[in-house]
Amino acid sequence: MSGNQRIKASQPSLADLLYSDWRVIVALIAAGGTPDVRRIAALLRKGEPVPPEVQTYLADLLTRKRQAKRPKQPQFQIESERQRKAFAFIKEIKAIQSANKCKLAAAYAIFSKTHRAAPASVKRRYLAATKTINQLHAEAAAIVKQAAQQSGVTEKEILRRMQKTLCILLEPPAGEK
Repeated sequence: MSGNQRIKASQPSLADLLYSDWRVIVALIAAGGTPDVRRIAALLRKGEPVPPEVQTYLADLLTRKRQAKRPKQPQFQIESERQRKAFAFIKEIKAIQSANKCKLAAAYAIFSKTHRAAPASVKRRYLAATKTINQLHAEAAAIVKQAAQQSGVTEKEILRRMQKTLCILLEPPAGEK
């Protein structure tokens, strides 16, 4: 090794300087970040006292309480997905009911057999889905009512305009029919 290479090898990198004490690791953990385990190991080898935040982090890491999590979805996206699933579930139960010409309780039983779930849990899920849809309908009705009051037209007229707008928006372009 030449003299120049020895100097470069002995000079600490910017990352080494940045992670030279526990403060950076503690700040990263407090901000919800994930510190590099190799940097923590290097600091542990120094023999300095370990801050309580890092001790907790390491304990969680060893007991697998800290694992990579999915990024959190925006609330509207979570709610939209919940509503979509509720609509799909109700539609599936109604399809079973109409195909078998049976009552709702019988549709629960048929669904429970095909999906390996207890009829009582299917009923609870159905009631929760209908509650979700009813809340959605109530919110939509409130919006329509407010729009009618603000614009000075009837709720029926607001709904007609909304339907017309949706038909235009959902209509395929002229060349794609």
